[in-house]
Amino acid sequence: MEISLNNSRITTVGFPVKIAPKCIITLQQARREKITPNTVTTLKKSISELGQFHSGIIAAMTRPEAEEYLCLINELWGTGYDISQFSPTYITEKKGFYYLYLISGHRRLCACIELGIEYCAEIFFKKRPLQLVREQIEENFHKAIPLQDEMKNAVLLWRLCKARDQKLTLKKFSGEYLSHGPSWLSNAIRFANLPESVQQYYIEGKLSMTILHELAKVFDYAKKKNYEMATDELVRMCQVMIVERMTYTQIVEQLKPLYQEIDGQIKLEFQLYPDHNNNTKQLLTTIKRQSTIYQQNAKEYLKSTKPIVTRLGREYANGVIRDADEIIPPINKILHDIN
Repeated sequence: MEISLNNSRITTVGFPVKIAPKCIITLQQARREKITPNTVTTLKKSISELGQFHSGIIAAMTRPEAEEYLCLINELWGTGYDISQFSPTYITEKKGFYYLYLISGHRRLCACIELGIEYCAEIFFKKRPLQLVREQIEENFHKAIPLQDEMKNAVLLWRLCKARDQKLTLKKFSGEYLSHGPSWLSNAIRFANLPESVQQYYIEGKLSMTILHELAKVFDYAKKKNYEMATDELVRMCQVMIVERMTYTQIVEQLKPLYQEIDGQIKLEFQLYPDHNNNTKQLLTTIKRQSTIYQQNAKEYLKSTKPIVTRLGREYANGVIRDADEIIPPINKILHDIN
């Protein structure tokens, strides 16, 4: 077989070049791990002995393109870059000045700078700024990106694009910028809307993303109905799910009454996870009050309360809860009513 490298060259992959590091502009990168002296030292040793095997990616932009790109970066990462901070480079073949922004390969660039050698890179022209941001995220995170970070970045990009184009749909955005479908993006938006203290239950591995999605649906529904759902209430729900080792089916069933409350704008201040003595009294008082005022809704809560009440009775019998004589009779009555 025989091939011609010149005839077989794929022009869409960019121009492979060796370039002086001082020509390259680096901005804040969305990365999973920070660059450390150890990682740069390892790369320096590898590059000095074997050469730079993997090229970096550089986007060459005209001044208007660079200004649009910087504006996008500032909105996404909360930075304050201005075009006046950077100097363009004259490209002979293009007969003009271009701003050369690094998209990926920052660690390799740092290693080349310390070694005092030229940097191997692929230079791309005519790339859309939004697409560059997406490629920057993918190139720096690779496959190791945590799911919550992938969702966060996707939602940031979606909100920015939606602000610029109100007619943009989840389906169109997903097709152009994501490797996931619109349903994944919809779940990502709901997850991003949850309070950080609730998101933490997934990050720490205490609850699955599937369960957090169900909780996020309720939270999202409450927002649409202008129903105030406190963060503490969501946290207590998560604690109950963990302590009671509830299955996905049990959780879905327990969340169903919440939609009814939201539709009826009924505020049931039900203590989901009692902290023994003080909170137990508050729990029983609340259940009694609500069973009188909102009987139907309170019955649903009584059913969901049974495991907690049963545990409280057991702990009292075992001496875990002390000085609770005023609590046990109401507990026994609740158990009787439920049964």
